[in-house]
Amino acid sequence: MTQQGREQAKLRRKLSIRKVVPLLAHFRSLKGRSDEQQLLLDALSSDFTLEYEFLAQIGEDSFNGIDAMVSLLPGVHRSQLRLFLALTKLPRLREYIKVYKRCERLMVFNAECPTGRYNLNLAQPSDFAVAELLKMLDAWESSVAKAKGLEDRSKYGNWSSVRNCVHQSITVRSLTEWILPCSELLFLDFVTWRRPAKDTTTFPAERWDEMMVQLAQAPLQQEAKVHVLRGLADRIYLSAAQCRQLVAVFGDRTFRLEALTFLLLRLSDPQNMKMIVSRIAPDEWDELKLRLGTLTLFPYIQPEQYRFVFDTTIPEDRLAACLTVRMNLKESPGRLGNLRQPRLVLTDKSEFAFDRGVPATWKDLQTIPNGLLSWQYMAAPEDRSLDMRIENLLRYGGWNTEIQSSKVIWWADVQAVPEAVSTFLVHVMRHFKHNLRAAFQMIDGPDGNGKLSLREFKDAFGRLGWREFKDSEKAVELFRYLDPDRGGSISWEEWQVMDNLLKELQLAILELLQYVDRTFGSVEVAYEFLDKDGSDSVDLDEWCQAIKSMGYHGPSGVIYKYLCADASTGTLLALSRERWDEVKILWERREAIYQRILQGG
Repeated sequence: MTQQGREQAKLRRKLSIRKVVPLLAHFRSLKGRSDEQQLLLDALSSDFTLEYEFLAQIGEDSFNGIDAMVSLLPGVHRSQLRLFLALTKLPRLREYIKVYKRCERLMVFNAECPTGRYNLNLAQPSDFAVAELLKMLDAWESSVAKAKGLEDRSKYGNWSSVRNCVHQSITVRSLTEWILPCSELLFLDFVTWRRPAKDTTTFPAERWDEMMVQLAQAPLQQEAKVHVLRGLADRIYLSAAQCRQLVAVFGDRTFRLEALTFLLLRLSDPQNMKMIVSRIAPDEWDELKLRLGTLTLFPYIQPEQYRFVFDTTIPEDRLAACLTVRMNLKESPGRLGNLRQPRLVLTDKSEFAFDRGVPATWKDLQTIPNGLLSWQYMAAPEDRSLDMRIENLLRYGGWNTEIQSSKVIWWADVQAVPEAVSTFLVHVMRHFKHNLRAAFQMIDGPDGNGKLSLREFKDAFGRLGWREFKDSEKAVELFRYLDPDRGGSISWEEWQVMDNLLKELQLAILELLQYVDRTFGSVEVAYEFLDKDGSDSVDLDEWCQAIKSMGYHGPSGVIYKYLCADASTGTLLALSRERWDEVKILWERREAIYQRILQGG
């Protein structure tokens, strides 16, 4: 029996086989008396577990077969298979579709992977049944979490899996002790406590590629594709790189977020979640944090670049704020220098004065004032305490994964860096042919000491003739970004953030080419779509419009800069067929590039 069946058994009585025949006979005797039949249907719908064969006879004798099926279907939800078998008892496809639409939330509900956003009409039997299951799962999962000695990751510190739950404009903090009403809308987010086991096997790469092609080319609406993935979600575990690929499949923000909501907790390598964060817009990640929780999506392993925002009146946000302070005390003892641009707006609308930086006492929960707290975390590679970060991931994130440093793919978000940094990255890629060590050595000079100073940066820009960096302010902005510990020089380890950005940009380009290849059949053919007027000149506006119209979601602006920046001067030129043909070289070398990008350590 599935988890769904076990939970239902606690809620409903199984109809005894000895009573089925008399009950069916009595129901038939009420034929033509619709009110009395409806009373019996309501009782069966709310209190009993039914065999799917039972529904066929009821449907024949009912005053309205469709309404009868809609009323009784919740009693058959011991498994998705039985639900669909019950629908096969309907005589025609038209009736099948009508019943499916009215019971859609029940049909797509997966109790083995219940994480998601729910908007339920409790007056509908199928929606009420989903609410019943969520209520039982909330109680069961919280009890198991307590028994295992896990940390409380709930929003309100009450161990509930339910978040953002609202009924008739009233906030419900837990379903466990709440009596479900039979009317009005219930809105909530449910976040399971369960995580992949240690011995989890990631979805095979070859099969995944096949699945992605089928998913992208299937003549289905995006909503249907989400339902397919939800039905499979409890059987698959994804790597961060695989989950990232799904973003391109869902061009619509609504369905992209819905898919990510239940798939993010199916990752086999949560330490690499930053690969996904960098693939979507900041407001989309904020929405996912709202749905899944601050502690669930806390960047335990790679917090660099991350802009934290905490509402310290909420228990989970307060704990998350403490974790960042503790991490900073470990990685930057005595300085608190990794917490940049701190700001705290207190509940009385006044602002906390950080004259001496962030107080070290904030490592304790009770010491942080109530208000809206924000800061950015920036740590130099040599200061990282990976052991502490892993411990936090396992303890507060609830993950079971065995993580080694070699399995961490260090990453950086090219969309989150200052424009001067992304522009510099494009120039380095074009001028030095993706060779970051050559760029470092050129800036350091033949007699260099292995560290880059601000003067060396400015001198290098002068020799290269890169116009964007003749402005000293941009050069300083770039230098400060690459010098997170503010030591006045950039070491080779600190320079590695450029490699993290390079991997992000390379992967974004390959993902675009992969999408183009699947959409148009080849990379070459796609240029005709981009250059619709046949002028052999595609400017930035034309490029962005074309990319959007083909349904691709990604950092198209940065990719355009890479494709069109002049290798010697960095000047941005229009995209031509000649430049597009250069892309084919990257596409032909994609396997080697993928291997380098996904290499951890």
